[in-house]
Amino acid sequence: GMIFQNPTSHLNPVMTIGEQIAESRRLHFAANRRQAREDALALLRQVGIPDPQNRLNNYPHEFSGGMRQRAMIAVALAPEPRLLIADEPTTALDVTVQKIILDLLDEMREELTMGILFITHDLAVAGDRANNIVVMEKGAVRESGVAARVLTDPQHAYSKRLLADAPSSTAALSLDGTGEDENKDWVVTVTGKGEQARATASRIWHAFGQKDLPADADSEFADFSGELMF
Repeated sequence: GMIFQNPTSHLNPVMTIGEQIAESRRLHFAANRRQAREDALALLRQVGIPDPQNRLNNYPHEFSGGMRQRAMIAVALAPEPRLLIADEPTTALDVTVQKIILDLLDEMREELTMGILFITHDLAVAGDRANNIVVMEKGAVRESGVAARVLTDPQHAYSKRLLADAPSSTAALSLDGTGEDENKDWVVTVTGKGEQARATASRIWHAFGQKDLPADADSEFADFSGELMF
């Protein structure tokens, strides 16, 4: 399945949202029109479209930007792919809607047990969501590895430049651990204060597959400089 960065350009403007999802069900599973429509309705519910029964008959221009992206996710999920390619799926969305869409993709990944190949220039998003990162420049792979290692101990000059320019990379970091042994602890040293340190720690925390920082993290990061063990 494929999610494009601009759903407005890739959803058919003369077909209803329901028809576009149902078409995929008919082509991939030979579903009849009634079953395909029921499947489309279920997918709209699954991706969180409000009032899905009526929204089936809407055209793309009648959806907001966030809803169009949800509809595109539904279209991409219709053939039940084992791998979902998400090409900058949140570029055109504001920060709040971006998080909602990313959370939705995480939920769909776990629910459908599929892989996601996430293409992005946003290192904060990559660190927040990815298990492994591949850094590419001009079509060539410059570096790859476990997300936590790439983000905290980049080896290639291009990776280092990307991290240096990333807004969320303002707190100083050092990393100890190879990640090859599942039982080995990683020790991440974070130097910074308040939101700066919290943002950096959160990025690393997610890189290790954790959903959220501990509940008491806000107080812990009020004035923090030290080590975090994962």
